[in-house]
Amino acid sequence: MECSRLGDDKWLVALRMLANCRNGVSSCELARAIGVCQKTAWFLLQRAREIVNRKSFTKKLSGIVEGDEHYHGGKAKNMHAKERRRRMRGRGGSGKVIIIGIVQRGGDVRLKIADNTSIETMHEFIRANVRKGSKFYADEHASYNGLQEFYTFNSVNHSAGEYVRREVYNNSMESFWAGFRRMIVGTYAAVDLGHLPRYLAETTYRHNVRKLSDHDRFVALIRQIQGKRITFRQLVQENEAAHARRERLEKEEHTGREPSRSDG
Repeated sequence: MECSRLGDDKWLVALRMLANCRNGVSSCELARAIGVCQKTAWFLLQRAREIVNRKSFTKKLSGIVEGDEHYHGGKAKNMHAKERRRRMRGRGGSGKVIIIGIVQRGGDVRLKIADNTSIETMHEFIRANVRKGSKFYADEHASYNGLQEFYTFNSVNHSAGEYVRREVYNNSMESFWAGFRRMIVGTYAAVDLGHLPRYLAETTYRHNVRKLSDHDRFVALIRQIQGKRITFRQLVQENEAAHARRERLEKEEHTGREPSRSDG
């Protein structure tokens, strides 16, 4: 809120809507609600998302934890032919953004944007966020192989029509992805790559405080506000850097080179 020309009456309305609108609030809707232009409302929402944009979590998930990966991006059938040829090469999530997700059954969720779904990438994220010895359930994705060393691991074979085997399933994580897709398609229509982490932080926050009342969710958001400031210039620079990195990764993937790790 530092150096903001908007009054507290507009800020507080925006923060309450962000905290409590189940599928998010679009900048056009917020602009109508508080009487500002769409660009101002968009910047206001991005600053509000920065409040809950946590880089790491101190408490690991435990008990029964489910995992699943999500490929974020437009459907090939809706793309222009030129764009489809450029992005859609190979199978599965080619040309899309990979998001790894894990959720404690009945508890919190953790998300990460990843360059790939290799065993190294998946295991590193899971081991950093799930307590050793917990039960971990996922689908038949090969990158989950080897988790038996650290967890009580079981999987369901979706390709064979298996989705539940007693307590073994990852429907909680898939339900979260369904809600995330509704938020993106139904409310925001499209999200630029550089801003995606904040939209993930927004939906993660609402999921993790879903058991609180509307008032308590709003208060919990306000309590995290100190020291969370971002400028419009930073937003633009982050978006440009994200696109440049994505283009480099796609080029390396298409040429068969090993992906660069120079910028994390």
